[in-house]
Amino acid sequence: MLLGLVHALPDPEAGTVAVLGVDDFAIARGRKYATVLIDAVTHRRVDVLPDRKAATLAAWLREHPGVEVVCRDGSAAYAEAIRQAAPHAVQASDRWHLWHNLAAAVEKTVISHSACWNTTSSPAGSALAARTRERFAAVHDLLAEGAGLLECARRLGWALNTVKRYARAKRVEELLRPPRYGACLVDSHRDLVRQRLAEKVPVTRILAEIREHGYTGSANLLVRYINQGRADPERIVPSPRRLVSWLMSRPADLPDHTRRHLDDLLSACPEMTTLASRAREFAAILTGRRGEDLPRVPRVAGWPAPTNLSDGRAAIPPMPSGPSSMRCCPIRRVWPIGAGGGRSTAAG
Repeated sequence: MLLGLVHALPDPEAGTVAVLGVDDFAIARGRKYATVLIDAVTHRRVDVLPDRKAATLAAWLREHPGVEVVCRDGSAAYAEAIRQAAPHAVQASDRWHLWHNLAAAVEKTVISHSACWNTTSSPAGSALAARTRERFAAVHDLLAEGAGLLECARRLGWALNTVKRYARAKRVEELLRPPRYGACLVDSHRDLVRQRLAEKVPVTRILAEIREHGYTGSANLLVRYINQGRADPERIVPSPRRLVSWLMSRPADLPDHTRRHLDDLLSACPEMTTLASRAREFAAILTGRRGEDLPRVPRVAGWPAPTNLSDGRAAIPPMPSGPSSMRCCPIRRVWPIGAGGGRSTAAG
């Protein structure tokens, strides 16, 4: 009864919304989506549209003139709707998506320079490294002969995206990833294995001792574990994803040993030092809402340059379109979030 009375109440008037936040949400994930409209100043929900089509948002904007700024994600449909129905409105990217896209760019840079910062890379004679070098040489030999990407894919019998990945790399070192190891039965006995190796104890005796402590794996697994360097005390190299999470975290929030480790990794690679500096500068601008400082930030190769609005204020570069822009950021410890700790939809 009470719920029916609530539903019978008329919807409140939206009124004039100067700064509008636009985002989509899933009604049935992967099948049906809707659009939520937020007053980015008061954080009040203004309306909910039944889909995320450009025509639907454009119709709403025509019925509600007065929007001066639209804060949105990277959807091409939303961008087109705003251009059609509110051509004079400034389109701004929200801070969550800006930081999300920066994290993706940082991860690509970290991976491409892994041969520089990773001091314990894969053995030169490993099968994976050898195959990567052979493929890199095969693609670039064909390109040197004047073959196009499609022709390379046809001759080699590979997928076009695989050929593109090798063709984009200028050096084979950009493709050689640091080793990634999953959980292993030896992990729980690693400290004991390290201690016995330092004491020059034979592997057979180490195997017998850890079996007394509950190890159920094979001797070959233990030997491979040792040969990979996973029992070496100095081998604590993070994966690219972990290193990105360190770079995208506030330095003061990192444990002391992690911060020292990060400093050592950065000092080993000038490109990584520059990357960390630029990410922190951008974080300071984002959290401080100092968009006017963007033109003074030196660019990193491959990153988009900021543009200026008609009144001289710096505008955030447009974000890529497509459904991938809505995937959750893999780096959960994001830094530039609003003071309240939640996701911010207000324009910076």
